[in-house]
Amino acid sequence: MKSQLKNLLLCLAFLVCLGLYLSAKMDWEDMLQPRSNTPVHLNGKIAPNPKSLPGVQLLPIPQEVFTDLSADSWARYVTGNQKYVLVLSWGEKPAPAVFKKTLKELFNKGYKEYYRKHFVIESGNSWFVSCDSAHLCPKLWLYQNCIQKVCIINPLTKQIVVDSSTDAKQLETLLEKYKDW
Repeated sequence: MKSQLKNLLLCLAFLVCLGLYLSAKMDWEDMLQPRSNTPVHLNGKIAPNPKSLPGVQLLPIPQEVFTDLSADSWARYVTGNQKYVLVLSWGEKPAPAVFKKTLKELFNKGYKEYYRKHFVIESGNSWFVSCDSAHLCPKLWLYQNCIQKVCIINPLTKQIVVDSSTDAKQLETLLEKYKDW
């Protein structure tokens, strides 16, 4: 009886630790928000172009990324009508806590009308992503272009804005500039 109780307590402790670990790795706000059938924001306006931002570039998403989307859970970032702000933090760059706090404040100011956000925090000495097919999959392409950066993905235009500045102070200007893009 005592050994069964001990095993049960150990199992519960393990499950609690596993739950805490997984909850720290997931962006619950994004997971609990359903996908919309219509764009988050669509008013036909074109945002004025403020001064250029240091470390920011606009890249096309190659057609090869769209070849085989069936097995890639990251396909949602490059398809559909939602613009995503994707932060791929690795090696404390960009600083996860700072960017999470800044984005939360900005989304509370109204940017959630224009974007959805997602954080990926990688740890360790290296990361490895591969595709199940011979084609370039969305997850691999996004990792190649967004690791240690902030990316805004616009599936409708098949383009991505990559901010390699790692400057959280620049984030509001970046979101403002591309909100109607």
